[in-house]
Amino acid sequence: MRKRIQYSEQEKADLAELARKIKTAREEAGLSVPQLAQLCELGEQQLYRIERTESVATAFYLLCIAKTLDKSCDYFLEHIHSPEETVGKLWEENKLAETYPNIGSQSGDRAKVYKMKRAILEAMGLYSK
Repeated sequence: MRKRIQYSEQEKADLAELARKIKTAREEAGLSVPQLAQLCELGEQQLYRIERTESVATAFYLLCIAKTLDKSCDYFLEHIHSPEETVGKLWEENKLAETYPNIGSQSGDRAKVYKMKRAILEAMGLYSK
C-alpha cells in the first residue's frame, strides 16, 4: 500500500483553487461533468472528486482537461505557490501503474501515457532530457 502524501495548508489551498478553476472552466465551456469525463476518458466520479477537492488531478488528467477545455496548463497552475513542489508531490502520489491500470490495455499503447506525462513535466521545466 502506498503512503499518502501530506500537503501543507498552502498546498491544500492551491489544490482547492485548481479544483475551482477546473469546475469554472468546464461550466464556461457548457459541459457537464459526465460530458467532460467522457471527452477526457476518465471516470465521472473521479472528475466529481477532483472538483470537490476529494481527489487530486494528476498531471495526465490536468493535461487532458486543459486540452479539452481549450486552456493551457498554465491557466490552471498559475496560482500555485510552489508549482515544482506541488507537481512533484502529485507525480509521486500518482504512480503510473497504480493510477492508470487500464489505459495501456484500452489504448494498446502504454508508452503513449509515459510520453504524455514526460511532456507535461518538460513543459513545466521539471524534466529535461
